[in-house]
Amino acid sequence: YQEATSVAFDSLGNLYVVAAVDNSALDWGLGAPVIDGLSLAKLDSTLTELWSRPLNTAQDLPGHLAVLPDDAVVVAGTTYEKEVFGQQISTEIEYGGPDAFVACYSAEGSSLWHRIFGDVDEQTATNLTVGPSGDVYLGGTFKIGLKELGNTVVFPDGETGYETEDIFFARLAADDGGSTRWVKRIAGLEYQEAQDIVVGCGERVYIVGDIKDAGTLGVDFGNGVLVPATSTDEYTDLFYATYDGETGEYESAVRVGDDWIEFARGMLLDPFGGFILVGAFYDTVSFDPAPGGLLQNLGRSDVFAVRFDGAR
Repeated sequence: YQEATSVAFDSLGNLYVVAAVDNSALDWGLGAPVIDGLSLAKLDSTLTELWSRPLNTAQDLPGHLAVLPDDAVVVAGTTYEKEVFGQQISTEIEYGGPDAFVACYSAEGSSLWHRIFGDVDEQTATNLTVGPSGDVYLGGTFKIGLKELGNTVVFPDGETGYETEDIFFARLAADDGGSTRWVKRIAGLEYQEAQDIVVGCGERVYIVGDIKDAGTLGVDFGNGVLVPATSTDEYTDLFYATYDGETGEYESAVRVGDDWIEFARGMLLDPFGGFILVGAFYDTVSFDPAPGGLLQNLGRSDVFAVRFDGAR
């Protein structure tokens, strides 16, 4: 089993690819096959391998890529192993299951820095991007508690106490060894997952994802106020929320739900301050007052694309 999960170009047209490998040999061309884990490769414009790096990680979970202004690459993923990037991580976190990581490699393939977010339960990396400043933005999920490299407590064990996925997202200083500028979370009694992170002008951060909190009071997007479901269904709603990139402080959130399932999968900012949101839905979904109002699906699930102007 091999699966490429993320791809990015540098300024010279070279290609970065990360792939998950499970119990098989993946060779990018230079004869150094990876048997298990993630494999990061840099290819030139003819798809000839320039270099590759094996990452001792979770075989069945995807990796995510972003390119820094100097053409260095950052890769995020999830690891089950105590040794990754050639270093023991058991002294860096309280290893206890899958942990989220970010690693940075120079354009020549040298390891520059890495960061790990873990604790006694599960943590996964789900998103990665680079802002206009060149800083790295990581998104992921965690259960119960969260610690970062060095065993610094971010969210204490038992603070949520629900043993379901909450979202964490962080800004990391790419020019300072990936040091943490801030870490924030989106929390509720059931499931939350970030599907995309986008950073716009002024480092404004947009989080897009899915939430499920049937039978609870709502989801806290970061300001202590619970945003309830708009219907009484027991299914997934989509959301998008914005945050100040300098501080990570909450700005606004919109939750969209109907009597069935809605998923958000990606966001694209336009040059005029608006954005396009894409995803899928079952039954109906309403982005009112967007033109078209209520959308009705034509089958089991349909794709939607909706554009909001800068005032939204």
